[in-house]
Amino acid sequence: MSAFVLRTVTYAPIAEVLAAHGLRTVADTSRSYPQRLFTDGREQRYAVEAVRALGLDPADRETSGRFHATLYESRG
Repeated sequence: MSAFVLRTVTYAPIAEVLAAHGLRTVADTSRSYPQRLFTDGREQRYAVEAVRALGLDPADRETSGRFHATLYESRG
């Protein structure tokens, strides 16, 4: 199973449920995938803060004006 997950949220709870069903989840952190533009500065500030709260760096990603996603692959 493949999932593109916005960097503003954690995928850990989903990965835990998948693990309980025998699937191992790996994140491709070598790159991110640009998503839609932010609707306004408030949404961008939210995204930048959320990414930082997860211990990630928003530089050249969310700070550039778009949400970004990480690819997660789950296999049995």
